[in-house]
Amino acid sequence: MEKAIVTLELQKVIEQLKALTRTFSGRQKAAQLSPSIFWEEVNKLQLETSEAVGIIREKKLSFAACEDLLPYLRRAERGGILAARELVEIGLFLKALEIVKTTFLKYEYAEERFPLFRQYIANLTLFPSLSSQLERTFMENGEIRETASSLFSSLHREEKKLQDKIHKCMESYLRSHHYRKYLQENVITIRNERYVLPVKQEFRNSLPGLVHDQSASGQTLFIEPFPAVEINNQLQVVKKQIDEEIERILRQLTVLVAGKSEAIRESFEIYGELDLILARGYLSIKQEARKPILNNKGFVRIIQGRHPLLTNEKVIPIDLHLGSDFNTLIVTGPNTGGKTVTLKVIGLFALMTQCGLHLPAGNGTEMGVFDGIWADIGDEQNVEQSLSTFSGHIQNIIQIVKGTSAYSLVLLDEIGAGTDPSEGSALAMAILDELHARGVKTVATTHINELKVFAHLRDGMENASMEFDSATMAPTFRLMIGVPGQSNALAIAQRLGLPSELISKARSFMRKDFLDLEEVVSGLVEEKRKIAEHSREIEEIKVSMEVGLRELEAERNKLEEKRKDFLQKARQEAHGILRATKREAEEILKKLYKAEREKNFGEALTLGEEARNDLKEVQQELSLEDEQENTEIRRSLKAEELCEGLDVYLSSLRSYGRIIRIYSEEEIQVQAGALKINTRLKDLFIPTGKNKNREKDKDRVVSSRRRNQINLIQEKSDTIRPRIDLRGMTLDEAIIKLDKYLDDALLTGLESFDIIHGKGTGRLRQGVHHYLKNLNRVVNFRLGGDGEGGSGATIVQLRGT
Repeated sequence: MEKAIVTLELQKVIEQLKALTRTFSGRQKAAQLSPSIFWEEVNKLQLETSEAVGIIREKKLSFAACEDLLPYLRRAERGGILAARELVEIGLFLKALEIVKTTFLKYEYAEERFPLFRQYIANLTLFPSLSSQLERTFMENGEIRETASSLFSSLHREEKKLQDKIHKCMESYLRSHHYRKYLQENVITIRNERYVLPVKQEFRNSLPGLVHDQSASGQTLFIEPFPAVEINNQLQVVKKQIDEEIERILRQLTVLVAGKSEAIRESFEIYGELDLILARGYLSIKQEARKPILNNKGFVRIIQGRHPLLTNEKVIPIDLHLGSDFNTLIVTGPNTGGKTVTLKVIGLFALMTQCGLHLPAGNGTEMGVFDGIWADIGDEQNVEQSLSTFSGHIQNIIQIVKGTSAYSLVLLDEIGAGTDPSEGSALAMAILDELHARGVKTVATTHINELKVFAHLRDGMENASMEFDSATMAPTFRLMIGVPGQSNALAIAQRLGLPSELISKARSFMRKDFLDLEEVVSGLVEEKRKIAEHSREIEEIKVSMEVGLRELEAERNKLEEKRKDFLQKARQEAHGILRATKREAEEILKKLYKAEREKNFGEALTLGEEARNDLKEVQQELSLEDEQENTEIRRSLKAEELCEGLDVYLSSLRSYGRIIRIYSEEEIQVQAGALKINTRLKDLFIPTGKNKNREKDKDRVVSSRRRNQINLIQEKSDTIRPRIDLRGMTLDEAIIKLDKYLDDALLTGLESFDIIHGKGTGRLRQGVHHYLKNLNRVVNFRLGGDGEGGSGATIVQLRGT
């Protein structure tokens, strides 16, 4: 495929890809990218690119840039000492690994939505200890932090102390009226890493000290005063110790890096692979590209394909198919009509597909995976090798004939050109026939008329042409399959001003059969144009209908969601009734227990009567609907009985309603009270009417009970706090109080709360934990952390209702 890669300019697409990478390794991998000939590998590459597009659009990954670390790792392995800047770059990479892995794995649906990408992420090795040590040692600018070691810190303090001492010594000269007149400038400067004063040449003996340097003019001497010499000597000793400590720190860290070098190198390679995949995703978005459908049968179907290297907004997309109805396509038409661009789009799309790149084309574009992609396009003349254009083409075609199979794609531009037309056409037919017999998928362009007839007479071959507007005498760059093209040479010459008598004379020299063929082709072209216009209109209508159907489906889904919400609310309401009922039953029992404890038998009888009445009311409410279910006889609604206005019973809602609209047996709209709901025929029943009068009694009872429930919930919401204190209680007392608190918490919708049980012997804590373990309404619980009471408290998470 090497020649096709060059001819079809895949490298220019690769350059676009490289520009979108962020790492040295990613750029290297992009530069080495080549088409795969294996369907499974190509499919994996395409899926990776699709995942990358999703990750980029949803901003699920933070990916930092990284330069080449491999030379650093190799030097560390050989025992060299890495510079601070090099260690900082390694540290930044290790930190980037942590960010990539932790942020991506936090995404809840990562494994479902991006399984291939997640596998790469999972294979990344993290180095938290080494990363932390490098971060503690270096600042981002490459300087070592003073806190890198205790010795380094103390040496820095000593250095600063000595520097302050020297400055004070030097400043005493600057402030002195006696010495100030000897100075060229009133400043302290440095020469040979020692602090000096700029002294005028004529006063060199007036300021005792060591001369370290002089100015270019010789007018200024840089003198270190004798009182500062000893302090400067001490400072130089400290600086040397600092340098030694820096070298020790760098050597120590280099050894640590060397010990992890193999694992770091593996993660570096994976990180580069991720960079390349993301770059493919960015390129897909930039080109407004899509993942092609893949097949292993050599089918090609391009829908609205655009050449990826042509950015002109006026570029006309092409539609083309190959390999299903025919294996060989002969494209004819005028020069500059777009034949060569069409060939390059087909070839470049095949190469890009097999590199894992998405294609700038419409939905439904399909590409085969070929074992070879061959292209003979352009002028193959080579003066150095004494090759004519024709000879160059023939050499290419020899290689193509030798190397192709039924799973190859061949693109031939101007086949049979460059020699005598009769011999050229015969040779072209022989070549095309041979490739066709092998089942090779072939697209060839030509101006030779005999090839149009040849393609028409062979099964599995098809003509195509680049459309030409006879009114404007200009190409439209649209490919028309099924119709051979016209050269239109005479028409173009006439439009450009060639005298009409010359045009007529030219026609007289043309053979009659050729003129007849041109006339037939002209008629076919016009007919094809009309069919294309009708097809476009039909396609527009089809698209409009599909949009309408999608809108209807969306509306239906919306109504279905409303129905589910209604059912969910009904279930929640039922849970509320059960909780309130339990609460009332507990209150009744507490009153009875109280009366029993106080031995107040009269009050107990009164309370017992009240309890009996209350329980009867609760029983009436809870059994009302079940009783109706059991006593009322209903039958299924039949399809032929469906009509708008019919009273029905909805089994899913256990409620009555009326049919207001019928779409089909699967979609019937029913008015149930204030709610409109879409349901199915099998959900509807015909009520007998036997219990309709009970509905009013039911509504009256339920409304009364609901008012009580609302008041109870409001009261509990105002008083309940997310904390219960059980300290000082026996285990039995604590469990009773905790059980009541749990009911209140669930009633008011509390999601979590704290239990204060103290530390003590731990018996109360153990008993509370044993009790919580057996409760379905508790999701989980744990001991308190810092600031939460520690082991003296338990944090409880409740299950939502």
